[in-house]
Amino acid sequence: MPLYGKPKGKGPGFDFDFSVEKLKKPVLVLLAVIVLFFVAQALLAFFSPKPTEFSFDRNPLNLAESQSSVLSITVKNVFDSTVESSVLSVEPVDLQNIIVFPAQKNIEILGKGEKRVFDFAIRPNPNGSVSSGDYKIRMSLEMNGKTFEEEATLSIKTA
Repeated sequence: MPLYGKPKGKGPGFDFDFSVEKLKKPVLVLLAVIVLFFVAQALLAFFSPKPTEFSFDRNPLNLAESQSSVLSITVKNVFDSTVESSVLSVEPVDLQNIIVFPAQKNIEILGKGEKRVFDFAIRPNPNGSVSSGDYKIRMSLEMNGKTFEEEATLSIKTA
């Protein structure tokens, strides 16, 4: 029997016959599984229930008609159990031109699937000079150890 190489006859040996053709099918299957995983993750994130929904009573806010708008935020418990000690915070991205009151609301307890509506007043800052345009408002909900963030846009029209 030779020291290196295949033994003659039916004895044990090593056959390192490598071929790209042999790898095509397993690699394609692996790539398909990876793609399906990422597509499933994207669909799950897209269709998962959101814990917040928002609406304005006046959008656009015409300052010739009214000096404030109300942002109503509906908070829903999307978890499988009762949630305690959640915090809903709202703040303008541009702190110079508009004011949000109150800045946050504490939610002591929210049962499974329960919804609650919270109102926030939005008005121009009396110490600033607001002009016509779009103003972003950032909402943050801390619930069950997770933080959910969203932005809304309020359009303001001056005279």
